Amino acid sequence: MSSATIRTGLQESQAIASGRLEPLATTRSRRAGGGRKKAIDKDPTLLTDLKELVESTTRGDPECRLLWTARSLRNLALALKQRGHDVKKNTVARLLTQLG
Repeated sequence: MSSATIRTGLQESQAIASGRLEPLATTRSRRAGGGRKKAIDKDPTLLTDLKELVESTTRGDPECRLLWTARSLRNLALALKQRGHDVKKNTVARLLTQLG
């Protein structure tokens, strides 16, 4: 473990003990708000552009819950890049799962 990480942990422990810092909830191991931001938070038009691309190539029975698209994840990611979005195929897959 890095000495800087240990030093930061000691400083946080001392701050909690002195009352300058709130302790973490027992269900959390890290503070809220950390980590990478979601792609749709960084780029608000990403989801609408993806919906637009998928709707034009959607196949299946409209009354059935199972629908699919005729475009691959790579082709969708490439089309989104052409529209100015910085996105990878894994992100496209996760967004399609969110869209159902």
